[in-house]
Amino acid sequence: MLLTDKAPLRFQVSMTCARWLLDHPRLGAGMQARRLASQLLKRPARLGMVEAQRRLGGLLSECGCSGRDRLAGIQMLRDAAQRGDQDAQFRLGVLLLSGQADVAMDKGQARQWLEAAGAQGHAPALELLATLGE
Repeated sequence: MLLTDKAPLRFQVSMTCARWLLDHPRLGAGMQARRLASQLLKRPARLGMVEAQRRLGGLLSECGCSGRDRLAGIQMLRDAAQRGDQDAQFRLGVLLLSGQADVAMDKGQARQWLEAAGAQGHAPALELLATLGE
């Protein structure tokens, strides 16, 4: 989900820069680029911008330095998922299914998030649900 025209210009610029850093084939894999993108995403995520919540939540839940960072990332993913972001729903489902990133394994809740993403046509969620044996 992209930002609307209602978002302040400085946050649109922050999101565009963070998106470019994270989606760049070579830069996106580097830790420095991820740190810079995290800094760019913090304010828009706090203001409730779903894409920023999903991207920052994903970064923190995967490579957060502390348990507190990882839990904050999971909460951001949960916020974006509750607002209907199918990628956040999928990522949260995978985390709950595997018990990664300091989150307890919960197959029932994982299935709910995967089904929510699948209902929106998220292909990887549908494939994972098929392997779980609906």
